[in-house]
Amino acid sequence: MNGNEKIALVTGASSGFGLLISVSLARQGYRVVATMRDLDRQSSLLQEAE
Repeated sequence: MNGNEKIALVTGASSGFGLLISVSLARQGYRVVATMRDLDRQSSLLQEAE
């Protein structure tokens, strides 16, 4: 990790705006830390990231 790396923390990433923002930031080169309450829904985030 270098000092210029962009990092974003996104809450509510299992659906809706949280999911869209997480994917958009990752595609822009951010390292995204995404949180969600329902880990059973993480597959939607993983599918969008591919």
